[in-house]
Amino acid sequence: MIIKFIFAFLCGVLYVIGLPFGLNYEETSVYICIYFCPLLCVACALFTTYKAIRKKKSAFIVVNSIISVLYILITWGIFAHYSRLSIHEQFNDCMWKLYGLSDHIGISYEAVNLLIYVVLLSAIILFHLFEVLAIDGKLKKK
Repeated sequence: MIIKFIFAFLCGVLYVIGLPFGLNYEETSVYICIYFCPLLCVACALFTTYKAIRKKKSAFIVVNSIISVLYILITWGIFAHYSRLSIHEQFNDCMWKLYGLSDHIGISYEAVNLLIYVVLLSAIILFHLFEVLAIDGKLKKK
């Protein structure tokens, strides 16, 4: 029940975000979930790589270069797949893929959405934040 409530709340947030731009829920969902979220992951990885290069931290440079390339390839694949479809088709295609994933792993559609767009995205951002802090030497062992 709580998962459905959180999901509904976040759908409302997406709707409200789209209002000032004249976008409906579907359009906002596509632009944020299909396009913005992958780009945010790429930006985080590239920023971390940049920080590692500036601080000359070779281990971080190698790891984040690989992560950056991986994110870029995944994002390119997502964009290549969805850019040929209309917004409505993009929304429906993504929704049905998430329904299929939910059936396959045995959890609800709402839970899959939250796992991908809240838990996984937050984990990626936090991972890169901690990496930046480690690169800058702000994470000290006690």
